[in-house]
Amino acid sequence: MTATRVNDLLIRKLAASVREMHSDSLPDIHNLRSPLHLSLWILAAARETGWKRSLTVNEIRMMLEELEVAISNIQITKALSRAGGKVIRTELGKDCAFKIAFEGRTVLKNLMGKGDIVVLYAEPGKPWKAKRELKALAESIKGELLVTDRYYGEKTLYTLEILADRKERVRFITAETRENPRKLSGLIRDLVRDKPNLEVRIYPKRYELHDRHILGDDAILLVGHGIKDLGGSESFMVLLPANLAGDVMSMARSCFEDRWTRSALA
Repeated sequence: MTATRVNDLLIRKLAASVREMHSDSLPDIHNLRSPLHLSLWILAAARETGWKRSLTVNEIRMMLEELEVAISNIQITKALSRAGGKVIRTELGKDCAFKIAFEGRTVLKNLMGKGDIVVLYAEPGKPWKAKRELKALAESIKGELLVTDRYYGEKTLYTLEILADRKERVRFITAETRENPRKLSGLIRDLVRDKPNLEVRIYPKRYELHDRHILGDDAILLVGHGIKDLGGSESFMVLLPANLAGDVMSMARSCFEDRWTRSALA
């Protein structure tokens, strides 16, 4: 029996173990549509069975087919090429294999929360971890992101860069800074050139902006400490799905659009 044949049998055996598995930490795979979410699900499920080796694109496709999910190698390859820190990559000659990373598990955890409130605690003194969790929460939100935060600074730009890694448009409204506005304007212009899906505007009535939030098509994310200093001190991030947020989302969107028309380019 060839090595390829042996490997195919092992992957089908792994798929059978995954199919029989009952996990409380993963969403229902048949509720997922995104090739990235499907790929992350397979990597997470393999990990839960005790599988140690990384999986190639073809192996991920084979497992999905065993679970009656139709997808192509090209779809998986494109999705994982944009996965960033959600996966751990291993080079195998001309090929590449993957394991799920902490950020990828967070994405799947948040998908389970659709229809429910998701609350994450941002530990003080751990800004990079907090930003990873913010990114994972934001990526679970569909559509364009409308971001509001009264204060901005150089650290804000790092977070905006993370949010703008997605394909969808990201618009940010802010009002005031305690740093050098001229220097920040130059940095913002540089960032927007690199991220054409990102737009930043300054709202003239700073006293009207208070709560920090990120609004999408299907949820609103409340960011307790603001995106600039997230993780600097204790705070919470709360994701409210549209079915629970109700009219608040439409009101927040209307208010954002009104302010956007009355704001100036940064």
